[in-house]
Amino acid sequence: MDIRLGDVVVSMPIAGSAEGGVVQYDYGKALSGGHFQRTGMLSRPPQILLTSVAKLWGNHLLEGSRVPQFLDEIISKSPRNSFNFGRPKEEDRLFEAIYDHVPSSETCQDCDTRRTVSRPERDDDTPVIHYGLIASGNQVIKDSMVRDRLSQELGVLCVEMEAAGLMDNFPCLVVRGICDYADSHKNKAWQGYAAAAAAAYAKELLLVISVIHKEPVRESLSDSDKFRVPLDLSAVSAISGFLGRESDLDDLWEVLRPRQDSMRRVAVLHSLGGIGKTQLAIRFARIH
Repeated sequence: MDIRLGDVVVSMPIAGSAEGGVVQYDYGKALSGGHFQRTGMLSRPPQILLTSVAKLWGNHLLEGSRVPQFLDEIISKSPRNSFNFGRPKEEDRLFEAIYDHVPSSETCQDCDTRRTVSRPERDDDTPVIHYGLIASGNQVIKDSMVRDRLSQELGVLCVEMEAAGLMDNFPCLVVRGICDYADSHKNKAWQGYAAAAAAAYAKELLLVISVIHKEPVRESLSDSDKFRVPLDLSAVSAISGFLGRESDLDDLWEVLRPRQDSMRRVAVLHSLGGIGKTQLAIRFARIH
């Protein structure tokens, strides 16, 4: 598998494996003789996500990916983002597994370029999307020998540290941008671009989901019923103690107010916990 910096890996179950797309490689039993037995499996992604990934995969084969378009939009909307999220000018080098980074340098400028792995040039710099198993654990992998062992034993495409804590508690799919080769030559030059590439794929996937998974329209409801919001008594105290936030209420109304085109509109309230998102939503529903 030819995975390079800036590519994207999407967690997917593979044929002949019971894994759900993410493998928690450090969860299990330590046995005698230095052996380790993994125990348990993480949950599979929900079917709606697997169906959407399959459809998007087919779209890419027939029509190409929109990831480059979304990456360009990030830069065009704010040229300042080019520093954080643009493709780095630093060369993409994969060093031999047995060759360690020169410890005295933060970058690889002092590393021996003769110890790099020869790879064929690609036709362009478009991020390639890879599908398969992702290894997740509680340790940062900076050892190419450990990386290769995980790849050979588990068949994983990349390693990361967040997914294992999510899969069994939150139905999700893991999308990772590749910012390093999990070896001693780690640096931060590719982190922003890799994150942007993963976000661009996630955006395209969400657009596919919105087409596949549409809620049925209940035509029998009257116009007044469509805007009737049930309210339990536990929320009354929150409403009675509501103060201020008039500008936020006005902004919500500007987004959500009914228009002649009859299109459905959605607003997302997001902030830290305890800021007042729920009270604001309840107040808006009561007013309108």
